[in-house]
Amino acid sequence: FESALTKYYEVPTFDESGNFLWGFLPLASPTTNYRSDQVCWKHYREILRELGHPDAARLTSLELSGLDKGELDLQGLRLTLSPLPLISDDSYVLSRDSSGNFQLLTYASISDTVERQLPHFDQLNCEQTPTGVRITNLDIPPQTRYLILSWHGAGPGPLLSSLAPIRLFSAAGNQLGRETTYWVQPDRNATSRIAAIASTGEFRSEFNSSEESQKLLAAGPERIPLADHQIVIDLGSFATVEILDFNQELTRQNAIRELQTILNTPGFDEIFINTRSHVDLPLSMGDGPRGIQSAGSYWHSGPGMRHHLGLDRAYAPRSISSMKLLQDLAIAPDGIDKIANWQTGEWEGPCQTPDGSLFRYARNRGTAEGIRLLLQDLERTFPGRRIRAVIPQSEETVRRIYSALDSLEQPTGGPYGRSYYNRLWTSNNHIPSVGE
Repeated sequence: FESALTKYYEVPTFDESGNFLWGFLPLASPTTNYRSDQVCWKHYREILRELGHPDAARLTSLELSGLDKGELDLQGLRLTLSPLPLISDDSYVLSRDSSGNFQLLTYASISDTVERQLPHFDQLNCEQTPTGVRITNLDIPPQTRYLILSWHGAGPGPLLSSLAPIRLFSAAGNQLGRETTYWVQPDRNATSRIAAIASTGEFRSEFNSSEESQKLLAAGPERIPLADHQIVIDLGSFATVEILDFNQELTRQNAIRELQTILNTPGFDEIFINTRSHVDLPLSMGDGPRGIQSAGSYWHSGPGMRHHLGLDRAYAPRSISSMKLLQDLAIAPDGIDKIANWQTGEWEGPCQTPDGSLFRYARNRGTAEGIRLLLQDLERTFPGRRIRAVIPQSEETVRRIYSALDSLEQPTGGPYGRSYYNRLWTSNNHIPSVGE
């Protein structure tokens, strides 16, 4: 997990005409860089399509929360389709010339050319809903990664919610809620823009930019004008380069080749699999004592959120659509919503049985099955080698400790409570949404 480390670096690459080619991942293997559609976890919208619900996965409308139709002049509203988020002008990107050579350029030197070519919608339709104004009948190609909402009319434009401005809906009418939305400030070098390769030598990925946006706006005002700002909607790619799917033979083969190279080096003589890892991708929402709210509202006023609802939690193993429990969930009355939208308490406590969130359980089961296949391949490939793996606590054990902590008295008085559980283990960057 964290197989590409996009939290630190992903370098946009363009051709000599300003067309986006790919995001180069300097910290990822070639297989992860160029074959993510075969070796990495897939997006829940892809899973819905495989489960036979393409309309539930197809984005056709977005709602501007809390807005009245009379406040919106559609003529000034623009929705741009983009393969990448907004980039800081003073950062460096890769450009490939006509001979195939690459060079580093400041984004400012090509930004006009790049952005002028991006397709956009200017003619938009809308309707009033009880919770806002919904822009309808959008024909969004399924491969679209980012939508960018901006204002090109006179005046300040519509006043939109500063922390939760947009909700997405499918052709089937269900909400598409596991995506990430954040504001970008007017400055072309704002910290809410990504820095591909920063001139300072630091890093600022979309993970950092989405968090920075929420923190900048958390103290208010509650609504801000769209003019001069932009709203980025990260729909997620078909597959996340951050989580490898070991149910796929190609993924396991790649891991074995890497291990063979390492084990041929003096000083390395055993294999250690650490399942205590984590992934944190861009976020706009969180879950905690007040339920599902914007991450910014939790950061601004406590108690804090317990779970970052990052884009990483929109993905699952590629085999998940073949699981009967998920097939049954998809045809249940509220099953689509449980796959496509955040659920309060969904990530609370352990989840090693189908008694809780079925989407989360299916992710966990797929992970465990992939690790089992990897261990079996390692035993066959490296007979006699010592192989160790960190195995998560069983759900039964976790719940037994929860129960004991609820009544175990502290020296200062009062029970520890189950929230103390997280202090019993070294964190080691462990966020139990993968590998639990």
